[in-house]
Amino acid sequence: MMQIQPPPLLTATAEQLLCETFNVPLKLIQGEDLGGSKRSQVYRFQVASTVQTLPTSVIVKQANVSQETLQGQVPNDEWLSCFFNDWASLEFLHKIGLQISPRVYTGDPLQRLMVMEDLGNGLIILLKKENCGSSNRTAL
Repeated sequence: MMQIQPPPLLTATAEQLLCETFNVPLKLIQGEDLGGSKRSQVYRFQVASTVQTLPTSVIVKQANVSQETLQGQVPNDEWLSCFFNDWASLEFLHKIGLQISPRVYTGDPLQRLMVMEDLGNGLIILLKKENCGSSNRTAL
């Protein structure tokens, strides 16, 4: 797999969101491209901080959308719908106490970006599924 550096804006946005969420200074380093799909970019970052209670790594996922969607010319972008369905599903599972999926730490709907718990390499299989409604999609 070709390694692609995370976009600087994605890294900076995720970093800022985490700093605000945990109310501590931190840096995201060693961004690793997890492959993503046509509909999203997915990266693993190490968390650099002096605070011991923070996670050591996080997953950052950002939905890809077309310029037409960004300009409000496409009323229903399937990729964007899938992204927000994923986000809502993860939040729901966490709120009802099921610890079977990554926890969402923070996110920015306007940037189409969420930062979630890193469950290790098993999460990569889930994140690489391309089709939102596919019957072969790994369940959460």
